[in-house]
Amino acid sequence: MKDFIKNNLLAFSILLGGLLISISIYYAFNLETLQKLFSIIGSSSLGVALAAYFYKKKQDKDVAAIDQISFFREKIIPEWDKVSKIFREKNPRYIFSQIRLNEFTIAFMRKHYSRIFKNQLNMFFNDIETNSEIWDAKVLDPEIILFNMLEEFSLKVLQFKTYQHQALNSVRAAFVDIIEKNAVALIFIRDIIAGDNIYFATLQLYDFWKKDINRTYLLERLEKHGFITKERLEVILQKNEKKL
Repeated sequence: MKDFIKNNLLAFSILLGGLLISISIYYAFNLETLQKLFSIIGSSSLGVALAAYFYKKKQDKDVAAIDQISFFREKIIPEWDKVSKIFREKNPRYIFSQIRLNEFTIAFMRKHYSRIFKNQLNMFFNDIETNSEIWDAKVLDPEIILFNMLEEFSLKVLQFKTYQHQALNSVRAAFVDIIEKNAVALIFIRDIIAGDNIYFATLQLYDFWKKDINRTYLLERLEKHGFITKERLEVILQKNEKKL
């Protein structure tokens, strides 16, 4: 019993102090005054508790956002570099082109981005009339690893609801860029190979973020701020169009 009292001395002291204050107030004033006082104290305590809760919640989000940025930088970016290198080794003239996914279907990409669709598809899809292998595993397998990492990242962001966190602005554009430069492979794996609704979190996060991305080209921003002339910009864009 002595040990129990000793270990809980602070709690007993607070309780005893509160009791003495209550008795003093009761005899000095009246029950109504005492009730009003406790009502004020109770409201204040609730306010402090709520403030502490929301502060802790914000701290948790901040920590989660930092972890997510680290994961993206340390895992996803190096994996995307590996995939990009494989693309260049297979086709040194390959142009990384983007497909903005308003619908997550092969039919949409074929209809609205026919040339870019073929450009991305040719990187991993074999001519099945002359080749026994439907796809090039040396290209597609590393992309699957990349997509699995993106799905893990997306699940974390959605679970902790940090997709609007300011800190994630630094990875938002890169995330969307990776999805759009691998859109055909992503949907091909989802609809053809798996035949299931996989990468749901990745596409959901992409849908949240795609509208917030600055879609102007770097060259257009250079021209806007006077680093190159408008005529020079048009020449470069025409050359890129011909290459594609």
